[in-house]
Amino acid sequence: RQFYEIHWDGHRIWGATAGMIVNLARRLA
Repeated sequence: RQFYEIHWDGHRIWGATAGMIVNLARRLA
């Protein structure tokens, strides 16, 4: 399994939530 970790505006987002955000960002890019 692949896990992402995103640091955004002082928040740490990781796991499935970060994966969804990464997938969404790739579609919008």
